[in-house]
Formats: sequence, structure tokens, C-alpha cells
Amino acid sequence: MSKLPEPFKDLEKYVGIWDKDTFTERYAVRVSTDYDDVKEFHDAVFARIDEIMVYIDQYDLKAMPRDAKCLMQIAMAFMDVTPAIELFHQTTVPYGFDYRRVVVEDDSLRFQK
Repeated sequence: MSKLPEPFKDLEKYVGIWDKDTFTERYAVRVSTDYDDVKEFHDAVFARIDEIMVYIDQYDLKAMPRDAKCLMQIAMAFMDVTPAIELFHQTTVPYGFDYRRVVVEDDSLRFQK
């Protein structure tokens, strides 16, 4: 049984890897995944991102069905990997700090020491 809405079943192979609830979880996948695999994911979602955004935009965030939420998390993972592909050409940030220090809660960003 697909975890994604029917029109997006072709992205199902990415669900077990990228369907994560938090930035920290998605970023951990990004930095621990081979660059070529991250690029494959990026390219597959990039080809469908406009359709994805139209689909998930029809739902209220608090009343979103599980399959649409899964699709939204795939889209958020896409946004999290895009700098790796388009800017850094590697899964980590050159000269960056430990991603585990970034905490996002209640729409605010802070850094742990």
C-alpha cells in the first residue's frame, strides 16, 4: 500500500528514507547518504515539485491526510537537500558547523552549544 497520494506513487521508493518529521532527521539523512543517491532524490522530486506544491496546498496543515503529509515531508526533504546539490556539490556544508546544533521549534531557530 502506497504512503503517497496516487499521482505521486513514482516517488514511493524515497518514502522510507526521506519521510522525516524534523529538519534534524532529514539533515542527518542528507549527510549520511551518498551524494549520487541524494542527487537522484533531488532530481526526481525537482521534476514534480510544482505538482507537489499544488497538491499539498489544497489542505489545511492541521487537517492534512497522512498521504499528503508524507508528500509534504518529501517536499521538505527536497528543500533540505537542494543546497547540497545546487550550491555545495556535496552532502555536507564546507566549513559548516555540526548540524545537530540547529534546533527548530515553534517556527523559531536557535543553536545549541
